[in-house]
Amino acid sequence: MAGGDIDDNGDILGYPDFVIDVSGNVGIGTSDPAHNLEIVATNSGSINDSLQIRNNTSTTGSGSRLRFITSTDANSDANGASIACVRNGSDNDLVFETENVEAMRVDHTRNLGIGTTSPSQRLHVYSTGTTARFQRQHGDNVLRTHIEFIREGGTAGEIQ
Repeated sequence: MAGGDIDDNGDILGYPDFVIDVSGNVGIGTSDPAHNLEIVATNSGSINDSLQIRNNTSTTGSGSRLRFITSTDANSDANGASIACVRNGSDNDLVFETENVEAMRVDHTRNLGIGTTSPSQRLHVYSTGTTARFQRQHGDNVLRTHIEFIREGGTAGEIQ
């Protein structure tokens, strides 16, 4: 690694904002990381780009993925979930996957699709069965069957 040697505390000399502690935890912006990788920024009043993952291409269908795995098999990525940024023409969509299958997408026009890769409405739910079911459960654990549709100026309709 360019820049310096590692001292007795696991600190990389010459990089005070980058630490590998004695337990193997890596800290960026902190000298005392509490997790395998901890990135700390102190920019009060703003949203900080603490981590950037880039696929340096503009080809439709390409993107970058952050994958979460729960498996003892180091070669398996089937037992997990991921969040991906997928190129869609000249824009990008945010995609959520479980077990390597797309479950939900927020497209570049802010349409949310559940069960579809191309949502055409603000909320687009697709089901391969004969019905798309919604469940609304109140805090008292009682199932509610009332759905209300609201537009500017009042209620547009409801299902009970």
